[in-house]
Amino acid sequence: MERRWDLTDGNKPLLAKEGVFYISYLDKGGTIKIKNMPEGLPFYWFNPKTGETITGGETTSEGVFTSPDNNPWVLIAGNKVFN
Repeated sequence: MERRWDLTDGNKPLLAKEGVFYISYLDKGGTIKIKNMPEGLPFYWFNPKTGETITGGETTSEGVFTSPDNNPWVLIAGNKVFN
């Protein structure tokens, strides 16, 4: 994985192995757009304060993700993320 802020709008942190796995921390929730996002990867939201995990579905080529609320959330997208 590499730091890949170039795949976002530049002010959202992103670690990625492009095409395979993505992870971003949104300290106040919100929306992140990831460029060149492949379709069909499972994605999840993880709340680091509560430990709650929410299944988000599958990625689309639009690469737009909006957190469940304004709490801190970690976006995790990729194959075999959780068992």
